[in-house]
Amino acid sequence: LPSPSARSVTDMMLIATALVVAFVVCLVYFYDAVLDMLFNHITLQNGQKFKSFSQCEFPFGTLNKRLRDPLGFHHEAMKFASKNGGFHLEWIFTKPCVIVTSRKYVNELLGAKFTMKSSTRKGDETLPVLKMLFGRGLFMARSDVWKRQHRIAVRGVGSRHFRDFCPTVLDCAKRLIARIDGKMKLNGSDRLTLDVLDTLQAFTSEVAFKILFGRSLASEEMAYVGKKFSEVIDTGMHPMYMLNLYAHSSFTGPKQIREAIEKLHKICREAVKAFRDQKAGEDASGPRESSEADGSLLGALCAASDAGDALSDEEVVHNVYSFAGAGIETTSTAIANTLIALAEHPEIQDKLFQELQQDLKSKVQEPLDLSADDMMNGSPYLSAVIKESLRLYPPTGFVPFRHTTKPVTLGPLKIPTNTPVTTCLYSIARLEEWWGPNAKAFHPDRFLQHDQHAHSDSKSEPKPSNKDTNKHAKTNTKPAYNITDDMRDAQGDKFLSFGGGIRSCIGKGIAALEMRTMVAMLVKKYKFELLPEHAHLAGKDKHWQTNAFFLKPKVDRQDLLLKRR
Repeated sequence: LPSPSARSVTDMMLIATALVVAFVVCLVYFYDAVLDMLFNHITLQNGQKFKSFSQCEFPFGTLNKRLRDPLGFHHEAMKFASKNGGFHLEWIFTKPCVIVTSRKYVNELLGAKFTMKSSTRKGDETLPVLKMLFGRGLFMARSDVWKRQHRIAVRGVGSRHFRDFCPTVLDCAKRLIARIDGKMKLNGSDRLTLDVLDTLQAFTSEVAFKILFGRSLASEEMAYVGKKFSEVIDTGMHPMYMLNLYAHSSFTGPKQIREAIEKLHKICREAVKAFRDQKAGEDASGPRESSEADGSLLGALCAASDAGDALSDEEVVHNVYSFAGAGIETTSTAIANTLIALAEHPEIQDKLFQELQQDLKSKVQEPLDLSADDMMNGSPYLSAVIKESLRLYPPTGFVPFRHTTKPVTLGPLKIPTNTPVTTCLYSIARLEEWWGPNAKAFHPDRFLQHDQHAHSDSKSEPKPSNKDTNKHAKTNTKPAYNITDDMRDAQGDKFLSFGGGIRSCIGKGIAALEMRTMVAMLVKKYKFELLPEHAHLAGKDKHWQTNAFFLKPKVDRQDLLLKRR
């Protein structure tokens, strides 16, 4: 028999185990109450605590509910918000997040005063893996760092530089079309079932890394960077990797991710050093031969300066990957969603095809031979279709969080320091308050009337040159508007797919260039249809799913039927 002291130790262990189990059970069962008591200090103007409409699940808060049924969660959230001034509360683990859907207060949230003086970005608190990858780049930078970097970066990658990227985009688009034609030829048919998301991810990856690195990477390195970059992004969006403790742990998965990020940074640092060394050689011995990074975003960032202030090597590396992160997954998803929407609405696809036939009538025999003007300007219905797809199916579900840097009052709420505040893009896209009674419908024409007015007297539109004026006078047409204004000025302050306010996406012009080019070339050459087994789902708003932050087509809806025209 065990001694009395041994029995005592055993009893103590049993009691301790029972207490731990009881504590965990109570924590899970009363998780809402625990979170509200310990972490929620958001109140209404009358001092009453502002609580979430949805019960939390241990340990993810309300995150899992949003992921499981995004539209159902949206309906419940909007019902609650309509009674609370356009606000509701969600939990990401133990962090209360204020979600704003009132148009008035969304504009206040995105305005310069709130963005720069009352809040900052803290990606390290919500997306630690992406923070490791993007570092101090524009996407993750705190407000003070962002202001300086943005001022320098626009000198090298502003809208006036977009035309330089047209040949790269067109070359990659031609290769994609050639691959599709090759598959049709191999099958001996003018029809093909195509995974549009997978195909377009290959296209946007090729475009992004060629624009980013130019010829400074060997093809093997380029392939490695593309593959590892996608793996890091996909992993970083998993809820487990949103836990700082886990993301920085010594477990195999997090360790491999950190090693991959370091390898990616090393490759880019070497390319930056090679460019800087060659530039230094030019300064010492006169004009140099063309650099491998010439014409690339990496080279532009290295060369950019503002009043003598330039980006450091580390800042260039972080911004190269920030641009990649902003331009690969999101752009491929946007084009895929557009093609699926066109397949679901054949009458809209036919209208777009007729516009492309008219605008590109001189290229009927060779639809691949687009000019920079074709890619950047004109074809207003093409832009309207893309914008409507971006509105209803935004690739990123949320505008990047603003973390308050001091106590603020926003609408009916008093929000304490270090509270994330944002808006849900696919929620506001479906609100009549924002988009009228047909908010839930795919209706590109909503943009046309506004754009004709906005761009006829837009203050931000560059004045046409005498040459352009004479050209349009002869053809009796209006000057084409700038591609950047096209995406920024869509429905004024309502169109937020590229963010809004002072910290909107700096690369939106490049994304628009890719989207216009690819959608035009594909629709001009192929007709897109739903697979027969999906025909009954047309217009049901169910082709997409969401993870923590990205919205993309469901796996079984990514296949479309292509027919050569």
